[in-house]
Amino acid sequence: MNFPKKVLIIDDKKENLKYMEEILASEGIYEILKANSGKKGLEMVFSQMPDVVLLDIIMPGMNGWEVCKKIKGDEKTKDIPIIVITGKKGIDDVLKAFDLGASDYITRPFHKKELLVKLKAVLKFSSEKADLQEMSENLRKITIERVNHLSRAFMFETLGKMAAGILHDLSNILFSIKGNNQLCQMSDNIENVQRYLQAQEKAINVMESFISNIKMFIKESNFKKSYFSPKKYILDILNIFDGMIKKKNIVLKLRIQENVKIWADPVHYSQICLNLIKNSLEAMKSGGELSVNIYKQGDMVVSCFCDTGEGINEEMRTKIFDLSYSTKENGSGIGLYFIRELVRINNGKVEVKNRISKGTEFFIFLPCEKKMNDFDFIDLQKTQKETD
Repeated sequence: MNFPKKVLIIDDKKENLKYMEEILASEGIYEILKANSGKKGLEMVFSQMPDVVLLDIIMPGMNGWEVCKKIKGDEKTKDIPIIVITGKKGIDDVLKAFDLGASDYITRPFHKKELLVKLKAVLKFSSEKADLQEMSENLRKITIERVNHLSRAFMFETLGKMAAGILHDLSNILFSIKGNNQLCQMSDNIENVQRYLQAQEKAINVMESFISNIKMFIKESNFKKSYFSPKKYILDILNIFDGMIKKKNIVLKLRIQENVKIWADPVHYSQICLNLIKNSLEAMKSGGELSVNIYKQGDMVVSCFCDTGEGINEEMRTKIFDLSYSTKENGSGIGLYFIRELVRINNGKVEVKNRISKGTEFFIFLPCEKKMNDFDFIDLQKTQKETD
């Protein structure tokens, strides 16, 4: 059933209100509302939500420009079309009307047919616009459903790879626990022993996070992305390798920009950092230098890991992220491949460069803002509530 369109006429002069009311009434298809002042008209806009407003400009108190600005400035009423009615024929008033968001204008005196033609055109455009918005919303829902489907397919496809990578990371952590345990046995200093034990405890906590992460995939849950400060995770990983850093006399330089936050899975970020820091420490001989720099660059946060190891040649650089390719004699080739996959599913990228002097630089780019193309599974009901 098609309901009559509500037309609100706002004009301070009775004869103008009567003239326009008679024109609209002759058509027999409109519900006519009237207001004799800008203030009253604005109140009726919010209470009646008309389909279109016929708005006189020259009125005492609140004039038509102010009414138009308030209607277009409110989220609830901004899509209501306005036809400005003015006695001035200058181009400045016409341009001002369009600048404020009016859909059309009429200059007095006007013919009955002119008003009706413009009114019907504006209402038709408004209706088509609403239909387009509805189509767009339906398309958005379909897209979300497709993204969910593809994301789940992607998840199961990479599950085996992720499991292998996490097992690889767990072996790295066990290696550091073993090293700290040996240092505990060798040290007579109670403070050093306590520090090594604390490092072991943090390593165990990281292991538990990784195990929870693989369970999350098996249960087909969402990636647990959130906004987080990278500083805590970097310090925890460095603490895990504290024994190796001291044993090899590695100089550590840490620079983290203040108030930087990343939008990603923090467990994934821990895994990325753990792999890169361990690789850097293993690549350096005694007395090397490890630099970790974290800073914002555009809409990304860059985590840069620089070491003074032997570096990699151009052939290695092109293959280094391939599955099963390793620069180590007994390496599995899983670590760097896994890093690339973790970065990818968090909507980031990874780059590697040889340093001019010596060593290698790894750059991890991760978003600082949530984006619609995230691999998060999108909750349709939650998304709908947010848009209502």
